[in-house]
Amino acid sequence: MENKPPSLPPALKDSVSMLYKASCNEITGGIWFTDVPSVKEILKEIRELEILNPKHRGLCPLPRKP
Repeated sequence: MENKPPSLPPALKDSVSMLYKASCNEITGGIWFTDVPSVKEILKEIRELEILNPKHRGLCPLPRKP
């Protein structure tokens, strides 16, 4: 039996999905997905997720801009 990686927490999975959609919009200059905020806003939300605290499953927070 193969080892499977642990599932992503739902909040992180949703944020990564939104990040993909927002990136598509910003890179192409088109509006492919209308239900997402900007990449900047999504990254701010991801940085604030409690699950990115180093005490939780070894995940590390994203670096914050000074």
